[in-house]
Amino acid sequence: LVQNFMQQQNSNAAATAQAIAQAQAKPVEIKTVEGKKVEPNPEWLKIMKRAAHQHSKDVWRYLRAQVAEEKAEQQMQDFGTQNDMRYPNGVKAFSSVNTFEELDDVWEEAREQPWIFALEFSQGIKKREAMK
Repeated sequence: LVQNFMQQQNSNAAATAQAIAQAQAKPVEIKTVEGKKVEPNPEWLKIMKRAAHQHSKDVWRYLRAQVAEEKAEQQMQDFGTQNDMRYPNGVKAFSSVNTFEELDDVWEEAREQPWIFALEFSQGIKKREAMK
């Protein structure tokens, strides 16, 4: 999806760059009728300005997406593969219940004899209160 977006934006940007280059190469012609300057239709100018502004926003969006993609690719290279797992500076390695070695130790109270651990909850207690 990102590649399709990038290809579409790339072709749009190339077309725009070509159109801008052609427009800059030609001198601006002011059309006259019987010695009077002819102004373009103001509605057309509004439409053209709106389209140019929208296209400008699209080009900037494309550039930001391209920079973000390059940054993400660099981060993936820095991060390494699954077999060569490295964590960025300041990031703590993930740990789960399976990785806590102290959980494999014997419970102190049950070392010598069975130990009964019972919980009593009053009637109507909320789950949040019971978890405190």
